[in-house]
Amino acid sequence: MVDSEVAQAGSLGNPVLLNKIDELRRLNISSMVPLPQLVVVGDQSAGKSSVLESLTGFPFPRAVNLCTRYATEIICRREETQSITASIRPSATASADVVAKLQGFRVELPTHDRNSKKFQEVFEQASITMGLRSGTDPTSFAPAFSKDVLRIEITGPKEEHLTIIDVPGIFEVATPGLTDKNDISLVKSMVMNYIEESRTVILAVVPCTADIATQQILKRAEEVDREGKRTIGVLTKPDLLTEKATKDSIAELVKGNRRDLTLGYFVIRNRGADDATSNLDQRNETERAFFDGSPWNELDRGRLGIDSLRLRLRELLMERTKHDFPIVKREIETQLRDKQERLVLMGTARISPEQQRVYLVHVASQFSEMGRYALDAYYTGHPVFDQHHELRLITRIREISEEFAKVLYEKGHQREFQKDSGDGIWSSDGFGKGGDVPASASRQDLYKISFNIPDETDFPELQELLAEPFSCQPPVKGNIEKYIREIYLHARGQELGTFGNFMLPATFREQSRKWKGLALAHVSNAILIIHHFIVKIMEAACPDEQVRYGLWTVLTDDLLACYRRAIEHTEFLLRVECEGKAVTCNPEFPELLDKNRQKREAAEKETSWQQPKARSKKSDADASVSQGNNVIDQICGDVHIVLRTYYEIARSRFVDEIYQQVVDHFLLNGNQSALRTLTPERVLSMTIEQLNSIAAEDPASQRARAKLEREIASLEKAKVVLRG
Repeated sequence: MVDSEVAQAGSLGNPVLLNKIDELRRLNISSMVPLPQLVVVGDQSAGKSSVLESLTGFPFPRAVNLCTRYATEIICRREETQSITASIRPSATASADVVAKLQGFRVELPTHDRNSKKFQEVFEQASITMGLRSGTDPTSFAPAFSKDVLRIEITGPKEEHLTIIDVPGIFEVATPGLTDKNDISLVKSMVMNYIEESRTVILAVVPCTADIATQQILKRAEEVDREGKRTIGVLTKPDLLTEKATKDSIAELVKGNRRDLTLGYFVIRNRGADDATSNLDQRNETERAFFDGSPWNELDRGRLGIDSLRLRLRELLMERTKHDFPIVKREIETQLRDKQERLVLMGTARISPEQQRVYLVHVASQFSEMGRYALDAYYTGHPVFDQHHELRLITRIREISEEFAKVLYEKGHQREFQKDSGDGIWSSDGFGKGGDVPASASRQDLYKISFNIPDETDFPELQELLAEPFSCQPPVKGNIEKYIREIYLHARGQELGTFGNFMLPATFREQSRKWKGLALAHVSNAILIIHHFIVKIMEAACPDEQVRYGLWTVLTDDLLACYRRAIEHTEFLLRVECEGKAVTCNPEFPELLDKNRQKREAAEKETSWQQPKARSKKSDADASVSQGNNVIDQICGDVHIVLRTYYEIARSRFVDEIYQQVVDHFLLNGNQSALRTLTPERVLSMTIEQLNSIAAEDPASQRARAKLEREIASLEKAKVVLRG
């Protein structure tokens, strides 16, 4: 389609593509996609108005303050019907009300009398419609310049197809009562916005009477077109030159001896400022006669006069349009997809409570769905899991839970249990201070995992809730039975040949002393991972930052309550396991206890065979004491075996309790778990006041939505134009 259109437009006079570009400009596509265009720029009093009038036949008024405070598009098209129509194209940032007002501006101008006062009045009417202040009211707070565009469409059987844009002239000095420093900055910004686009051909209008080196517009053009490949110099007012040296200098520019502009310079003679009666034919005749004189008659006639300039501009516009048209078409399609996606991300309009509820139900559904995918490890269910691997929640929870179990099994006991081989009894009697947490412990020190625990400083709402980091040190290596003996001797009662009920809880409490720090640090790590996950999927489910903030204000208390329940249940399990009675109904306990006793007996026999009995000459009293010590040693040995057996049972039970009850139930899958804080059912139960406080669309969002909808509508119409 594009190739055939370009082929159809191969001749200079074929307006197929130019008409389409003009229609795209009418749809305000140029605010989204740069279009091929001719833009006339110049310093104040450079003669821009005369150049435009000569090129287009449209009579610009001589009063500068009437026609230089907004851009003006002049579109000339060859058609059978003669007409001149003025309208206003609103700026891309205009509100819906302003757009409606400006689009209502439409003025039909007379085609038979272009000296009519109506041509001057149309600029005055446009200024009033745009809300600009006039020079007669210096106290007005209305703006002096506008980003709206006055659009002049000229059609007729003798018109040549040409579209050209006039922008306000650059000025360096404020006009009292009309402009100030801010206006100067605004005009420069407007001009630069037009000429910096790579598809713009710049017509830099410079009076011959001025020093080329001092012209601001040439400096501006050089900033955006350093190689000078899309800038044409238009030299005006040659009839005001009196010195031969100055004329020769201008002639050198036209000859191309100054290589700053690849497209070169043209010279045209303006209609005099006091000439309000001559028509364009008379103006052109006067210009031709002028260039018949010296030194102009020595120059290339293709560089002199308005007819030569017009022809060259039409050639350049056609060349650039043919080259850029396929690119413009692709960019329009890309812009349309992008803006449609952005509108989808904004969701439905949220003005009424019903619209707000529908929007939040959609957010909650997305949130719940991503949560289910994460718990089921269904990572292909949503692209967010490929974009952010840290959101693979259950995989990371599984990893830290397995590592928690590993650390608890390997280092969770305070003192090393005595080994079951003859050479395995620890020879050292020292107990050390194993289990102390280093002062520099961090969340990462608890276990070895393949990822980093989220930084708790990113979530200040959690910092008073989470337990301190914990680094689990290896168990103390020493004779645990000596430690058991000390406890027994300091707390025994009247039991004979056995130990009381206090021994197992007392020794187990010491042996499980590290469980509290280890378990609370592990649960805190799980909370950080889950909270980070919730924050991220909330961003994915609810792109609107304001709504997301509103949801957080409602959900934060629920989340903190959920985390607090998990921590409190962890503390409950610790109290039951470590501070309560040492009890178990596990049928494996007797079997495991018997097995451990058999191992110990086998180890003692092996030791007795390796150590020959020494003859004793002790007295009966000494023998009695020795026999008593042997009984205590046997009791403490029994305590050691029962403690070890119970510890193994309790340790396995505790690991499963932490995962199943705390992590899985309270944090992940329970009815009041963290991932159940935002559900469609929760949204449906919200009051109108809650909905409004969370999801009401602020004026800025409403304006952004309206702007997107207008742009999408224009882009969709543009696609129709491109296909037509």
